Amino acid sequence: MPKARRPNPYDKLTALIAGAKAVQRMTMDDVSASTGISRSRLFYRKNSPQDYTLDELGSIARALHIPREQLLEAMPW
Repeated sequence: MPKARRPNPYDKLTALIAGAKAVQRMTMDDVSASTGISRSRLFYRKNSPQDYTLDELGSIARALHIPREQLLEAMPW
């Protein structure tokens, strides 16, 4: 029997960022250029979203035009 995937509390945040990136038709390189966050750090954060800093999230939200309220709703406080 296959192992069941345990839900990650950061799935909603990751999906929000990925969805906004797709809507804006931006690549990781585009997001990196818009935010000043290195491409490698963005890929690392994508795989470990619990390590985002508030500054990084703010920069990403501005670059992808994600409303602050929507970003806060996606956070697993």
